[in-house]
Order: sequence, then C-alpha cells, then structure tokens
Amino acid sequence: MVDDRSVFIKSNWVVVSQDPVPGITVERATQLKLGIAKPDDEAFDDLLTANQGDEGILRNRLVEQDRQAADARAEEAKERDPCTLLNGVSVDTRLFKSSLQEAKRDIAEPDEAGFKQVTLACANDDEGLVIHAITHPSAQAAIDDAIGNVADHQGFLTNNAFTVERYAPEVGGGGAIVNTEIGVGRLAYAVGEWSVMVEAMFSDEILARLDKIRDTGPTVSDFFGRLRDHGRVVITDGNW
Repeated sequence: MVDDRSVFIKSNWVVVSQDPVPGITVERATQLKLGIAKPDDEAFDDLLTANQGDEGILRNRLVEQDRQAADARAEEAKERDPCTLLNGVSVDTRLFKSSLQEAKRDIAEPDEAGFKQVTLACANDDEGLVIHAITHPSAQAAIDDAIGNVADHQGFLTNNAFTVERYAPEVGGGGAIVNTEIGVGRLAYAVGEWSVMVEAMFSDEILARLDKIRDTGPTVSDFFGRLRDHGRVVITDGNW
C-alpha cells in the first residue's frame, strides 16, 4: 500500500503487488499479502511497473476507464425524475391521491463487474401509489426483473382478483395484477435497461368504500395500462 489508509470502498482500490507472487504453488495455510493503491495515487504507475510491468499498467488503466464510465452512467441515471413517469396520467381520485412527494434516488455499491445500480422512486402523498425505476446492466436483465416482479408475487391472487395480465418480452415483459379483495395492485414493465414497477395499495378508507366503486378493477387496470404506455414513451424519448 502507498500508506496506511483504510479501505472503505473496495472498487476504488487496485491490487498492485502480491506476495507470494502469482503463478506459484503454495501450502494451503500460506498467508498472502496484497499491496493495494488507488489509481489516482502519485506512486500508482511506479508500483504497477515494479510489480506487474507495463502490461499491468495498461490493464489497470482500462479497468479505471471502465469504472469511470460506470460512475458517469450511474450519475446520469440518478438525475432522471421518476415522478415524470406518473405525471401526465390522470388519476381516479376516488382511489388514489394525485399529489406527489419529492423523488428519491439511490446509487448502489458496484457489483463484481463494476455496474452501479440506480434506483429512483416517487410516491403520492399517502404512498398508496409508488413507482420504482431501476437500472440494469442490459436490456435482458431489465426484462427479467420486470417478469419476476409479476411472477414472484402470485400471493396477490385470490378468487376475487380482477385481472392478471402478462406482457410479451418483445414489448418489455412484466405485466399487471389487480386484486380488489385485498386492495393491492402491481404493474411491471421494462424499457431498454430500465425496469419499472408500480405498486398500488389502497388505504383503509378506500377499502371501506370499495364495494361502492363497482368499477374498481377495470379502473385500476386501465390506469396501469395508461401508466405503462406513458412510461415507455417518456423513457424512450429520454425526457424525464
């Protein structure tokens, strides 16, 4: 190590030396000592040259470039406004409050491949309607997440469930569940490398009057459909 600094975020550090050296056979109980440094350390290149040669410098510079690119993608995604995915779609105020809270944003620690997942969230005032938009390393991963968000929640279903709809993978996967008996609903779909999940949870006040709202199921199902169509356009255009 360049000095005695502590390691808090592993992805910020690179192994520059190893003792015993790589490629030799050692006893199972042998203690390995790794030397680490940050790419922006003044002595970084010298340490790599001494221990790994010019090839090591090139390899780790490429790793650093990938890390910086992942950071930039995550920061760009974090600036998106998930509330835009709800705005512009009329809400039946018998079922949901239309005013929205401030958006929330989170960037996860990088995974083994260096990908940083970004999660955006927006909710209405009583959190009866919550939307999550999540980044993935590939479009297929986003589709898989959307499909799982419906398939993994069959507990929502009872004999009185109004609808279960599944969307084809070529249009984003996922689907919608609306259950008027227990007052829940879920919408999931994917657009590019984003997966989107909307959860509807009726308050006790709304549940008490659901019997008087005979079109609850069709109303929520139609609302979900309009949300999905709106979200796909907004994310595709990048205007959010």
